Amino acid sequence: MLKDKVKKGGFVILAEFSLNGVEKCAGLFVNRYSENMLAENLGNNFELIESFEHIYISPFNSERPYIYTLFRMK
Repeated sequence: MLKDKVKKGGFVILAEFSLNGVEKCAGLFVNRYSENMLAENLGNNFELIESFEHIYISPFNSERPYIYTLFRMK
């Protein structure tokens, strides 16, 4: 588990497909997240410090919305 790998006060950065993103990438289904979903998955041991959404433009000129989050281990 992540909480076993991160020291108290340590940071975790997660970059995931956003809920506003595509359902498939390279023909495969992807999991999509919001900041609340990521915080819930990490549990009470982590505090959300910051999050933002970024739209990546692929080489095929298609948009790929991602969510970036920064958490600190309590």
